[in-house]
Amino acid sequence: MRVRIKPAALAAFLTVSFIVGTFADLAGPLSAFVAVFPPALALVSWAHLVLSWRYFSFHQEFSTDHPQKGETVRYALHGINEGFFPLAPGECGFSRPGPREVIAARVATPAAPGEEIARREDIHCPWRGTYVIGLTEIRFRDALSMVEIAEATEPRTFYVYPELVSLDPAVTALAHSSGGDRPASGITDEDASIFEYVAPLRGGETNRRIAWKRWAATGTPAQIVSGRSSSAALRLVLDLRPCSPHRPERLQAEDLATSAVFSVLREFARQEIPVEFILGGDDRGILVDSEESFLMVFDSSTNIIFSDRRFPAAAFTPGPQALLVTTRNLAESDGPDLFSYYEETLARGWEPHILACPPPREAEETRRAAEALTERRTALGAQGLLAVASGDNGAKELVHVLKP
Repeated sequence: MRVRIKPAALAAFLTVSFIVGTFADLAGPLSAFVAVFPPALALVSWAHLVLSWRYFSFHQEFSTDHPQKGETVRYALHGINEGFFPLAPGECGFSRPGPREVIAARVATPAAPGEEIARREDIHCPWRGTYVIGLTEIRFRDALSMVEIAEATEPRTFYVYPELVSLDPAVTALAHSSGGDRPASGITDEDASIFEYVAPLRGGETNRRIAWKRWAATGTPAQIVSGRSSSAALRLVLDLRPCSPHRPERLQAEDLATSAVFSVLREFARQEIPVEFILGGDDRGILVDSEESFLMVFDSSTNIIFSDRRFPAAAFTPGPQALLVTTRNLAESDGPDLFSYYEETLARGWEPHILACPPPREAEETRRAAEALTERRTALGAQGLLAVASGDNGAKELVHVLKP
């Protein structure tokens, strides 16, 4: 509990009490009563303040504890005066939030005995992120406005995750290399290029390689057991450079990009194909090779903020096949531009996949830039993914865009 003294009101009260107190012996019992009245009134006011705090009760209701992107949370705050006397003046503060902001709102506490209050709000969660909803503070002040008591309360925090769409399982054809990294093969498949050990040959295991030298040396049929590859088959890079200054359009582009990234990650994890997930301008990322590891990464998706201004160079570095998901306009020339990097990479014989999710007002310009790049890569014989998704039809648009 926090107690706050109002200096101006207290100074005025002390001044009046001092002036009245000088008349204590001038008019007999009446003047004595007048002199004692202000301190007595202050004590009664403070006692009333404490009792008001004691007899005010409240209750909060939420329609859901796990809102999805685009869902509306119905919030209700109920308060009641459980005392047999009117309460001191007070108010409740609660948050009516949006992503990365808190909008304060207040409602007066009930006054009359048995009186109830009810405040209802429909809070829309249109974007991925963290939402804080609920009561933040209860505050009462005494009748003389000299003392205020308040207590901060913890509102409820909701984590709204990106929308996931079910992609065509053939999306794994975006990854291609060799050994255990080949499409439609996972980390549980053996890689013939990795020698693990030699074991006795058992009946029914005719698909393994025979260790002829060991068989000849020992006279016991033997087989070679290969290891399993855990290297990434796809390097998935999410560009975290900020795009549009217009907040609604920027959030729409960011949400679409994160939905694309985590939908691809989930599909690869289901098929146990390793993916190196890189954020922003980092050189190294997180290896996602199973549904368990995907869930761990997905749980932190609400903390991804598009504020990393570094260029995502990892998408243009030779290695595993790369897929870059960006909210930037391909035609934008602010700093290192994707158009030039893509051209230079094609000239070196390396072709990353690119999925652009620009803000709606930049979608048409991005499509024209993508068409120009498509002509140049076709002339060089490249056939990678180069697509633009504007989010006009929501995240379901990704189902058609992410088709190899």
